[in-house]
Amino acid sequence: MSNSEDDNVRIEIQKLLKKINIDMGKLKEELKSVHNLIEENASLPITVKTVNEKLKIIAKEAGINLDQLEHINNSDEENEDKSSSDSEIHDQMLNENSLSSGTKS
Repeated sequence: MSNSEDDNVRIEIQKLLKKINIDMGKLKEELKSVHNLIEENASLPITVKTVNEKLKIIAKEAGINLDQLEHINNSDEENEDKSSSDSEIHDQMLNENSLSSGTKS
């Protein structure tokens, strides 16, 4: 790489680091807000609801498609529920086997 290319890369890196620093500052502010809400409300369900509303606004402002994330989240939950159900059926079958053979698990 030539000197001018190196300089351009350094400039781009500095710009990116400044943006990251700004984003980190915003995250710190949001965490302070969450902390303050917890202290004010002293109720986790109310705090969670308020925080979720704020985060939805921030996500929309950042251009994040919440509907897509909701679909992915629901899909993951369905897979977890099925896995949990399969595990419960397996445990029940083992328990029935143990009872029929006269042993306990």
